[in-house]
Amino acid sequence: MSKTRGMFVRGPESRSLDMIIATVPLIVWSVIIYGKRALLVEGVCVFTAFALSMILTLLRRRIARSDRSLFDLSPVITGLLLSFTLPVGIPLYLAALGSAIAILIKEAFGGNGKNLLNPALTGRL
Repeated sequence: MSKTRGMFVRGPESRSLDMIIATVPLIVWSVIIYGKRALLVEGVCVFTAFALSMILTLLRRRIARSDRSLFDLSPVITGLLLSFTLPVGIPLYLAALGSAIAILIKEAFGGNGKNLLNPALTGRL
């Protein structure tokens, strides 16, 4: 639930956006150090995590009549954190597979904040 403080609304979406903004220097630094390939690995991880999360949310809405938000930013964070732990030379299909496993583990435990394990590191495993 969102908490209102004056004119600003702070909730899970806002915190996720803050975390994504906080990773921008890491993304820039990874491109400076490792080149465009690092950006490609990050993009594959984020795209796979976000796309799979959206598909699972649509399925959950249809089957379980859930009212969960469709555009949750937490899969973007999971994809970024996973990509930061992977070597830059990893095959892209393995980066996508790790990202998909991370989201599946995250959903298996019930979604945001209910994970026994860090989804990004489980995807790396």
